[in-house]
Amino acid sequence: MIADEVQTGFGATGRWWASDYWEQPIDMLTFAKKAQAAGYYYNEEFSSNPNVRIFNTWNGEPLKLAMMGEIVKIVERDELLDNVNNVGGVLLNGFFDLEKEFEGMVSASRGRGLHLAFDAKCSASRDYVVKKAFEEGLLIGGSGDRSVRMRPALNFSENEAHKVLEVLRKVMKTVS
Repeated sequence: MIADEVQTGFGATGRWWASDYWEQPIDMLTFAKKAQAAGYYYNEEFSSNPNVRIFNTWNGEPLKLAMMGEIVKIVERDELLDNVNNVGGVLLNGFFDLEKEFEGMVSASRGRGLHLAFDAKCSASRDYVVKKAFEEGLLIGGSGDRSVRMRPALNFSENEAHKVLEVLRKVMKTVS
């Protein structure tokens, strides 16, 4: 079992790895982006060279490893995984409220931690929401046929979450 955690890893879901929520043990995990280094790790069964545990384009650049180590310290020191779960809950509950307020225009709210999404009624509506949100200072992205997706930084605050919801509510009122 291989888990690709390039987008979901390093705390975005409220645990270090999204696969930590699974009941199935994994054999190998890949990561990048938020870790500031790209790499993989694996269980003992796949360990042919235990000295090579992390890679990126430059085969394990020491500076990237040092940066990743500091990020781990900061996440632990500032209890950012707890923050991710708390603020993610605020956002997800806000998405559920938007579903009720804008029935049929917002649906299928989902996610863990700050790795969240909801569906618009169609791709044109989704594209409109993304564009109008950007004009209001909110950077969110489209995903799939009609989903709106976001993955803010681990230190995203509850106050910022409420601002996101205000912008989305304002934008949804203008969707035709």
